[in-house]
Amino acid sequence: MFPVRTSQRTTMSKATTNFRPTRFSFTVRFVQGYRFLDKCGEAIVRLEETLDPGWIPAETIPTGGQLRNYTLGMGAKFHSESLTVTQSEFLSFDVFHDQCCKIYEVLRSTFEIRRVLTPVLRVICQVGFPDVEAAEEFLRELDLCTMDPDLCRALGGRNESLSFTLCTQDDIEWYGMDARRRRRCDVRAIRQERQPFFDERLVQRIALLPERYRDAMQGLRKLRTQHADIREHAVQIDFEDSFETEFNSRNLDLPTFLTEARAWSERMETFFLTRFRKI
Repeated sequence: MFPVRTSQRTTMSKATTNFRPTRFSFTVRFVQGYRFLDKCGEAIVRLEETLDPGWIPAETIPTGGQLRNYTLGMGAKFHSESLTVTQSEFLSFDVFHDQCCKIYEVLRSTFEIRRVLTPVLRVICQVGFPDVEAAEEFLRELDLCTMDPDLCRALGGRNESLSFTLCTQDDIEWYGMDARRRRRCDVRAIRQERQPFFDERLVQRIALLPERYRDAMQGLRKLRTQHADIREHAVQIDFEDSFETEFNSRNLDLPTFLTEARAWSERMETFFLTRFRKI
């Protein structure tokens, strides 16, 4: 057992949310993607025909386009250099995985993309605190890195904030291909715009509604469990798994990459949860 200081126990008790993911993000870069500059509108049409209902085109220009699905909490943005797909507000990795793969396949075939670079999955996790001071104190007590006291004295004043970033790199064989895997973990205290609460009144009315409405409301209750609880002040931990490698666009096994990257981020979440319990 590790000794637990009273001040640490007090700091952890100030947390206002559980530690959980609040955002998924996938990005892949295109090689010679400018070949598709005259096919952007066609890509939007194909995406609307292929993806789940609810996708709405946003600003579209000859060099790129955007779509948003408020039902799924997702957004997609692409241009001649890359594709980025995000999911926030509420999270379902199965949905995110499915839609990412479909978007990638539509763009790859429509734009005749032959080579891609650096597929990346980012998973952002947060634990909320009532104020930024409590978040900063909690981050320091994680003891992820050791501050140089001489540097602190040279800067002058007291230690007000701390951030931590660690990157690792490994040359591996990935399904018959040589690849360079890069992983990054970034930890910092942040300020952000807080989301409105999920409407509790809707859930409280379930027992008073006819059966057909209760079924619909139960769906809302399930949705609430996936709704990310965003607080104004938080400790944010950003996990990023990527390959610093160029792939043939047909040979990139995107479903497997996303599945493996998410499994790795879940192991990292478990690592930090174990670390939190010692505070």
